[in-house]
Amino acid sequence: MKPSPSSADPEQVTLRLPARPESLEPLRDFIMDRAQAVSDDVRFLSRIDLIQEELLVNVVSYAYAGSDDGEVAVTCTGRASESLTIDIVDQGRPFNPLTQPGPDTEENINERPVGGLGILLSRRMADHIKYVREDDSNRVSVTIRP
Repeated sequence: MKPSPSSADPEQVTLRLPARPESLEPLRDFIMDRAQAVSDDVRFLSRIDLIQEELLVNVVSYAYAGSDDGEVAVTCTGRASESLTIDIVDQGRPFNPLTQPGPDTEENINERPVGGLGILLSRRMADHIKYVREDDSNRVSVTIRP
């Protein structure tokens, strides 16, 4: 499926795909293409790559509890040399990544439970991150600046 420009903002583009593992690569490519239009700074691009992976893997893995019927919509709004905002929307079960407890990073890595580190890193690497549950949808909005 090709990304469609939004009529509200020519710098805003949305891609909707099934929330399945095979959608992760095209979603990543879509986001990274938009990110490169904002800046070619390696640290900026690395932050975006990590954040998008963590958030999208969570949607694909958990939002629809094993059902193949779900969809994920990703909207990127880029402002050259200023910022990229990524909005990720799904209609899966409610999940606010911002209220999840982070892992105890002081605990021995071999003894602590798996999970939570990706969300913690995403929160630290983003300039702004917001979650809302509205109209039976999860919406995570992340803004990253070069």
